[in-house]
Amino acid sequence: MIKFEEISFTFSDSDESNQLLFDKLNLHIQYGEYLAIIGPNGSGKTTLAMIVKGLYRPVGGKIYYSGEDVTAKGINHKVGYIFSNPENQIVSSVVEEDIAFGPENQGRKSSDIREAVSRALELGKIKHLKSNLTHLLSGGEQQKVIIAGILAMNVECIIFDEAASMLDPVGKREVLALLHRLNKSEGITIIHITHNVEDILSADRVIVMDSGKIIFGGSPHLLLHKEDLMDSLKIKSQGKLGLIRKLLQNGIISRDDLGCIDSMVKSISRHKESLH
Repeated sequence: MIKFEEISFTFSDSDESNQLLFDKLNLHIQYGEYLAIIGPNGSGKTTLAMIVKGLYRPVGGKIYYSGEDVTAKGINHKVGYIFSNPENQIVSSVVEEDIAFGPENQGRKSSDIREAVSRALELGKIKHLKSNLTHLLSGGEQQKVIIAGILAMNVECIIFDEAASMLDPVGKREVLALLHRLNKSEGITIIHITHNVEDILSADRVIVMDSGKIIFGGSPHLLLHKEDLMDSLKIKSQGKLGLIRKLLQNGIISRDDLGCIDSMVKSISRHKESLH
């Protein structure tokens, strides 16, 4: 779907000297994939996402979308971007009007806009909120409205950039569940940038970035077994994550259980029964 071929990117500081961030970086994002990107601050996670979105242009290399060279024009119209603070992306005082804003800017007919808004409300399971005032919604509800607005524009990929970091536990759980449902049922490609390793357990693939380089690519299951890598990046194996790693290492749960609490509980219960 999206292919980076030897991408180079630089920032220019106030002295106009180039700061090289990416040097011939290669990445292939498959259609319908749930890709998680983690790494320390300044590693290049958000910059990479901005290039995917088309907000930044590389200084070298090629970007392909569905086989087409889009290096010069980007793929902005096919990619939705969600930031951490939902209030910064809310543009209308009423939920239904906010969702309609994107397709209206696309110049679509009124009948198409109504249909797109109705479908987005349904997919986001927020039909009950359509007449509500956006500033009275919770943070999780606001993020769901933003996701619905992106869905109304018929995007094929959603970038979720630390967009659960300001939510309470309930809101975070609901929003992440919505993203996973859209990925599995609608085939929407998800690029999830996060500092929280627990958030990536049900991703199809994880890439770890450090200093503008991809230093790991593979399943969450494989990453959890890379103790040296996790320690070097100061990824803590405490609390829930530490418990999950121990359960994996002792064969009590499997890689198929990751990201699903119910599945892990069932595997633990089966293990307990086998001991009796």
